[in-house]
Amino acid sequence: MEFSKTGLLTALSVHDIEYALCEYYGIRKHIIVPNVSWGFFREHEADLVVITQANYLTEIEIKRSWRDFLKDFRKDSFHSDNRITEFYYCVPECMVEACKHFLYDDPTLELKYGKIGLISYSEDKNICFERDGRKRVSLQLTTKEVLEVARLGVLRFWDTRRKLDTGHNEELVRRLRGQIEFLKAEFKAVAGYDIKEEL
Repeated sequence: MEFSKTGLLTALSVHDIEYALCEYYGIRKHIIVPNVSWGFFREHEADLVVITQANYLTEIEIKRSWRDFLKDFRKDSFHSDNRITEFYYCVPECMVEACKHFLYDDPTLELKYGKIGLISYSEDKNICFERDGRKRVSLQLTTKEVLEVARLGVLRFWDTRRKLDTGHNEELVRRLRGQIEFLKAEFKAVAGYDIKEEL
């Protein structure tokens, strides 16, 4: 699609983009959870968080329109938390140049909002880092914090599963089963034992 300051700039859904990011980062190597807010962040909601095996957190904000991208910079609270090691906007490839000008031409923006990286996605779901290495001074997550994010992911799984049990499609059920197996493996990697041993 061509860049426009109004309307959606992609035919992809937010879930399509989340799946592409999960595939890029690797759900077998990282804990990846969408829509993290209450229970972890106080001031904002993260579209997607990725926790590395070394317990560092990356936050990714997914945008599908120019207006939605600009809206973040008018909010009272921004994506500021001393546990965020890297912060990225993930935008349609047609928006990349406009985002680069907005984010990087004005040096005062980084002073106000911190370091911001940029990821683009194409309509065939290819992920490209347009500006990476935007490390912030951050804290390593504690094991308790890692497990809290994983717990929020599991809560989302059960909420979705309850909705599915009332009659939704089988493809989503298959995906959710894969996610629960992944979360079990991540729990074992972090805690050092199988989740069933805890029960």
